[in-house]
Amino acid sequence: MAHWIKKIVLHPGLFPLQIKVNIVLSVAADRIAIQSKGQYTANLSPQNLISCCAKNRHGCNSGSIDRAWWYLRKRGLVSHACYPLFNDQNATNNGCAMTSRSDRRGKRHATKPCPNSIEKSNRIYQCSPPYRVSS
Repeated sequence: MAHWIKKIVLHPGLFPLQIKVNIVLSVAADRIAIQSKGQYTANLSPQNLISCCAKNRHGCNSGSIDRAWWYLRKRGLVSHACYPLFNDQNATNNGCAMTSRSDRRGKRHATKPCPNSIEKSNRIYQCSPPYRVSS
């Protein structure tokens, strides 16, 4: 693991949540692209994660990388085009603008349209559990 990633994981208070969210989403997008053999390369929505991961969320003031990854696995996220960032980065009071339901295989499907009415794809992206990548 890269030194700076270890520093973020071992000393989470040193970095703002937005940086941690972007790191988690970058790694998750990479894993989704690998799992789908390059078929899905969406830029995942940080606002979806900040607004909808209700347990232990504190807007951009705190947060847990483990909880974010759990949310990605179990609930999934839409693309940034579907759920763009709000002007207020701590807009947790706005609540979650996306909801989803699970099919019998654990795959999530959106039950609301995108908050960005221009974007039509409200596909939910989920990722596998974290795993070690050999170097």
